[in-house]
Amino acid sequence: MGGFKLENNIRGIFSKPPKKFNDFAPWIPSLITEIEGFEDVELHVISPHIKLKKTIYSFLDKGIYYHFFKPDIFTLCRQIWRLCARPQNESYAINRYLVKKIVKKINPDIINLFGTENPYYSSTVLDIHEKPIFVTLQTVYSNPKRKLYSEHFDQSRWDMEQLIFKKEKYYGSEGPMHTDLVRSYKEGTIILKQKFTKDKTDIPTGKLMVEYDFAFFSQHLSDKKGMTDAIKALALVSKKHPQVSMIVIGAGSKERMGELKNKLQSHEIEKNVIFTGYFSEHADALRAAQTARFALLPVKLDHVSSTILEAMHLGLPVVCYRTTGTPLINRDKETILLSDIGDIQGLADSMIKLLEDSEYAKVLRTNAKEYVEREYDNTANARLLVNCLRAVYENYYYQTPIPSELFFEVEDK
Repeated sequence: MGGFKLENNIRGIFSKPPKKFNDFAPWIPSLITEIEGFEDVELHVISPHIKLKKTIYSFLDKGIYYHFFKPDIFTLCRQIWRLCARPQNESYAINRYLVKKIVKKINPDIINLFGTENPYYSSTVLDIHEKPIFVTLQTVYSNPKRKLYSEHFDQSRWDMEQLIFKKEKYYGSEGPMHTDLVRSYKEGTIILKQKFTKDKTDIPTGKLMVEYDFAFFSQHLSDKKGMTDAIKALALVSKKHPQVSMIVIGAGSKERMGELKNKLQSHEIEKNVIFTGYFSEHADALRAAQTARFALLPVKLDHVSSTILEAMHLGLPVVCYRTTGTPLINRDKETILLSDIGDIQGLADSMIKLLEDSEYAKVLRTNAKEYVEREYDNTANARLLVNCLRAVYENYYYQTPIPSELFFEVEDK
């Protein structure tokens, strides 16, 4: 019996809900789908998979080589050990051994690490030398602002990410926040531009019945994603529009949900909000979001949250915060409604504007869809990554200068 099944059996004995698989990082499979059509690229994907019976499972599908390994971090024994021993730092020795073994067998020209924030797999690059490693920045966990906006903070994740930043030289970045942070951690880093692909297969095509005014959706209903600020803003809007409604899509612990419901009651808007819980299928979450007219997504920490782009693709006018990246969306024309971080009244004013001016909302909806379709061409963005990888390969082995058009520059901000 695998560790995942064993853990769920034990959870059942104690009347605990079973753990489930969830969709996350949808830009990875959409990127792979694009590279399937690139005849000039041989791609090997190495990824953890918690439900494997074998330690390593490899196969070829549609021209892509897959190598899944069973990470020990999610096993029941490991979870019990972490609970009892409470280690300050996790070495992830087994995961690092397995990935190093796979890499040795593949002998790749270059390695592309997606994300430094998840040490159970990102730490594996610390053991890989004599190969160029290109780090695609999904976020930066060791961002000092995280301590301000995150309810939970893991020093071991911070420390492991810093080890990666001190070792690696080549990075891909989508925005100035991550670029500036990485440059501040190590001199001489080379940072190239990148744009994530979007999982368009998950975007619902059918029009659903609109039942709510606003949608808030996120994997976790945390304050760094703006959940509490969204409640406060809705409370202000309700003073002028008592029937305003919001659907909230995402996961929260029993304690967290209790906190949020208490906040709703204190503002006397508990009847204005419905919680759906978390959908294991990403497409189902997007379908739920499509039952609203607008999106309220006051994310505080991301450059541009993927939920903002998804809402725009769904045709939902977006109310959000002014981060390092969101003003870029309005560079050519007004596309989303922005307020400074912490400006609850500003969020509420934008929400009221959407509720009271349908023509204005229609313009934003059109501008948003045009922006997403223009800026997130999956084939072009996948080809950009391939070009960056080839340039890093040539620079690492032969000191060939990297083409200037690939660098992340000020005008990209």
